[in-house]
Amino acid sequence: TANEYKKGLLGKGGHHQMRLTSGTGGYQFNYIRHRPREVLVSSETFQYAKIHAALREEFGTHYGFFLVTERMDESIVAFANILGLRMRDVVIPSNAKVRDGQYSYSWNLKKCVRYPTYPSPPVEFLDYLESPEYKRITYADQLLYLAANYSLDLTIEHSIGSEKFANDLAEFRTLKRQVQDYCGERLGSGCHKNGTVIKPREKCYLRDFGCGYECVNGFMEQIK
Repeated sequence: TANEYKKGLLGKGGHHQMRLTSGTGGYQFNYIRHRPREVLVSSETFQYAKIHAALREEFGTHYGFFLVTERMDESIVAFANILGLRMRDVVIPSNAKVRDGQYSYSWNLKKCVRYPTYPSPPVEFLDYLESPEYKRITYADQLLYLAANYSLDLTIEHSIGSEKFANDLAEFRTLKRQVQDYCGERLGSGCHKNGTVIKPREKCYLRDFGCGYECVNGFMEQIK
């Protein structure tokens, strides 16, 4: 029901990663803060000035760069330019090809488990996500997202240059596609469509993080 979805989202049940910590302005904003958490939003108060000040402090003091999930390729290319790295140095292949189907590998159970299926969210819940109430309690998260995107745009336009960035992004995506085709299933553990485990044939940095890095390095050696 809509109430069950809402209950899980607001931290009164459901998956912990989807919960909103009450009164702190949003889950992600609360996560990145270095100062002790404080109630910024409640039925009685809305600490607009404090939210803006806290965001300026995090951007200006504690974080030099934010990567935007929905713009990960762009974020990595911009980050590489800031550090003076080549595109070949930052290619991060995807494990998508070995994670097809309805199964995912569980590191706790050491086997493939079927993805849980959920019904589509009720219209009432989707309406709640567009409501003034929800936008109020997640105001800091919305502001953080806008600021991270704006910062990335400014970095691309003023620090790197739009033309150079476009060329680097095209090179990065070409290399990533070539690595994916070359290394294939060696890039990491996952599950076949029938639920059996695909075991890594190459080393990983940790668990399934960075699997196939030796294959990636080998490919890069070939195209020098």
